[in-house]
Amino acid sequence: MQYITKTELKEILYKMTILDIIMCPKEEEYLRITTVQKIENGCKYIIDNGSGDSLTIFITANGAYIKGFDHESEWNQFGAQFGADEWNEDFFEQVYKNAPSEFLALVENKEERDETTFCMWCVDDTDEWYQNEISDDDDDDGGKEYLLEYIMKSAEEWCEWAEDYYELELDIDVVKKIYNGASIDDELISKLNEKRNIEEALQEINEIK
Repeated sequence: MQYITKTELKEILYKMTILDIIMCPKEEEYLRITTVQKIENGCKYIIDNGSGDSLTIFITANGAYIKGFDHESEWNQFGAQFGADEWNEDFFEQVYKNAPSEFLALVENKEERDETTFCMWCVDDTDEWYQNEISDDDDDDGGKEYLLEYIMKSAEEWCEWAEDYYELELDIDVVKKIYNGASIDDELISKLNEKRNIEEALQEINEIK
């Protein structure tokens, strides 16, 4: 996450959400990797890879906050097949130590908080990110390196992922236009997914602006 600001992060996530809307109709929303919800003072993006791992990204007027959950990480407190051998409540105190009060308020719900294996944050619109180091073990970063790869900074990255995920050959020129901020119209939608109901897609896209 070095050298990326809150504004840049929000723009990337917004474009990824648009692309998911174009690729998957509302009735198949469970197949979308990126979804967004409006919250007080900002928005909440969720990236879910469908395999038990997720990123929850809060973007507000005051900063950006990322909470990651890698179910195979040793810091997964739910244990079972993967994760910690026993519940360690101190982990959450360590991982959220000195985090901005706004971030803590956003994860005060225990269910929201407990699904955490790493977290990081930036304040205002800087490219300086903060994170508490939980241990010196380089073998387990809480899934940070792996999960942050799901934040696809370029059209090329998104296409490489999407062609594998959807098992389709996609028009990268259309994806580049979307990443470059082009207005979404009938032509762009049909070129990317000719089966998509254009009116429904445009309505959904307008709802997340």
